[in-house]
Amino acid sequence: MNKKELKEKLVSLAERSTFHAIPNIVQTDSTTIKLIWAVCLIMSAGYCAKVLITNTVDYFRYEVETVIKIDRESEAEFPTITLCFVQVCADNELYQLDIDLDRFQKSANSSDLYNSTRTIFENMRNYFRTKTYYNQSLRNILLRYNKTRSIKEHLISCQYSGEACSEKNFEYFQLGEFQRCFKFNSGKDWNNGKQEIRVAKRYGKNNGLQLELIAGNPAKCNLPLTSTSGLILYVHNYTYSVSEDTNGIQLAPGTETSIAIDRTFVNKLPSPYSDCIPSEWRTASSGSSKFVKRTFEVTANYTQQTCFQLCYQNYLVENQLCYDESLPRTSDDVSRASKGRCPKLIDIIEDQNKQPVNNSAFYESHDKECLDSCPTECEYVTYDTTISSSQYPTKTYKTILSYKINNSEIFNSAKDELARTSILALNVFYRSDMFKTIKEKPSIEGEIFVSNIGGALGLFLGISVLSLVELFEILFEICLAFFESKLGGAKSQLGDAKQQPNPTGIMVVDVSNQQQQLQNGVKLDGDAKLKQTKT
Repeated sequence: MNKKELKEKLVSLAERSTFHAIPNIVQTDSTTIKLIWAVCLIMSAGYCAKVLITNTVDYFRYEVETVIKIDRESEAEFPTITLCFVQVCADNELYQLDIDLDRFQKSANSSDLYNSTRTIFENMRNYFRTKTYYNQSLRNILLRYNKTRSIKEHLISCQYSGEACSEKNFEYFQLGEFQRCFKFNSGKDWNNGKQEIRVAKRYGKNNGLQLELIAGNPAKCNLPLTSTSGLILYVHNYTYSVSEDTNGIQLAPGTETSIAIDRTFVNKLPSPYSDCIPSEWRTASSGSSKFVKRTFEVTANYTQQTCFQLCYQNYLVENQLCYDESLPRTSDDVSRASKGRCPKLIDIIEDQNKQPVNNSAFYESHDKECLDSCPTECEYVTYDTTISSSQYPTKTYKTILSYKINNSEIFNSAKDELARTSILALNVFYRSDMFKTIKEKPSIEGEIFVSNIGGALGLFLGISVLSLVELFEILFEICLAFFESKLGGAKSQLGDAKQQPNPTGIMVVDVSNQQQQLQNGVKLDGDAKLKQTKT
């Protein structure tokens, strides 16, 4: 195929093209019409390019839309309920405490305490730390108090969904220096044995957890370790661990508190839409932060809380040269901590030279680093609570309780006030069988992106998917013409080489051509004889 034939072929393809304006430009003989169509084609192609770029940029921003859905289910996994007693109660070990409280009250009226940057409670606690008898007694109380790992002495009654429960259904752990905590429905019992996670088959007050508890006799819970009394309650998933920074619900003695729970399930999109960690991950990716990688070293399932704790542990090791034994840690954290374990309250009591850990620098600078280094989980559940309370118990019910348990200091008292400052009731339940799902989806799906690109190309240029076949056809014709021209040139060179004289003077005979001519001659002679015979 020569150049002329190739040009004619390309013109023919252009006339049949589905691209807008191209057939009109090729077929018309008017230069003005050609120019008009060319300008229109350029303008349309330019705006089409703008639309394509905008759609492509929007797609690769990986923005998401949030879909909120309300649904129902007949059975729901009941959350873990954690109860932490905020007071340390003693018998008669601090017999001088009342006297010193009076002394402190008188000294607290002085202007130096009120002008101090610390609170009155902090001044009171520091005041008692200077008392030798207080430090010795407090040490003995904390040692004995931390050994008590059962909620039995606090539990009056326990029911879940109409069935009785006991102290064996509560897992013990210690929060901070002295808070004794007990978890219900954590998957473990009082002896760290395995228990099945309970489910709620119905909603309402009578189908949840109902407790009556003794918070403690206020006459024996006056240690200056906290300024509040009662309990702190946490509602969370059984995979979540409560820390001192977790927001809880304060439960006051002398009240019956009802906590109605609503669930919200959150499903985020992983990379490239966000940096959240999918639940199916069992190891960190190569691009993950060092704290995410450490999280997978200490636990099989990633949680942002564990990552935060490891980040704080790293701060302690690098800045305080010690590690917190109550928090998750790696073997590397322990080996790098030159001072070993960070001092606890009981260590400071025994050795006045030891100082508590200073966290101010962490919250000023390192807290943001932990937030940036520890992404959230892609799937998690949150619990929204509605709280109501009323006075508890009534005078009549106090009498009934006095028959149920034998605690003369509380129930046989002539004063109702003592009972109201010592016991409380608690109801935790699902408010309804509905739950909320918050799910992310791509703002521009892959199919929508392709449709937007195709729509722009079709609207402004008339191009479709099948139009691409025309491009392949044009490329095929060009390649075919190229190879034919190359092949024709090679044959021409071969013919010229055969006609060139032999410089040696020896005749070169083309045997193959002579044989072919001889065979053709024999065949023609035979055909002629055959005709004569027939004639």
